[in-house]
Amino acid sequence: MHALHTVLLKITNVLQDWELELVKRLEGRNVRELGESERRMVEVWAKRIADRACLLVKALACPKACDYFSLAKRNLPENCTGGCLLGVFREFKEELEKAIKAREDVVLELARECFDEPLDVAGVERLLKDDGDMLLAHKIRKIGQLLCGEWVFEALFFSGPDLSSRPSAKTMKSVAGAPHEFALVFFDFHD
Repeated sequence: MHALHTVLLKITNVLQDWELELVKRLEGRNVRELGESERRMVEVWAKRIADRACLLVKALACPKACDYFSLAKRNLPENCTGGCLLGVFREFKEELEKAIKAREDVVLELARECFDEPLDVAGVERLLKDDGDMLLAHKIRKIGQLLCGEWVFEALFFSGPDLSSRPSAKTMKSVAGAPHEFALVFFDFHD
């Protein structure tokens, strides 16, 4: 099974101050509108940002899972360069919102599958027995992991600044206030 995972990364520790100033000048533009030298700079930055995101993925995912991550090359937003979308480009906010919503949709879908009927104490007691519904128990565990911000296959999103699959209000406020300091990096994760 494959899933596109989106990683939010703060790039102030990847790019130098003068590079961040140049990134800021690209605010609201489209890659197709860039001149050749600007496009090459964006490609260089994207590679450095993607490399940093790869290190983050390898550090946070379980070692075995690292073999299953690769930079995404398909189904990417239009302004994506080298698997990376800079925060200044038009699609950034929409793609970030889409990634966060996808994570929330997974949690809600799992909850719908688990809790068609209210889960009461007797239902939990049935899960505790050897003959309990292990699939239901597994789904409840996944819901807990996702609500706690663990980065699991179903999360589809990871916030580097928060080291969590749940972006904090503080991070979202920072992204809104200084989008040039952030990028999204897209990974193909196969389980």
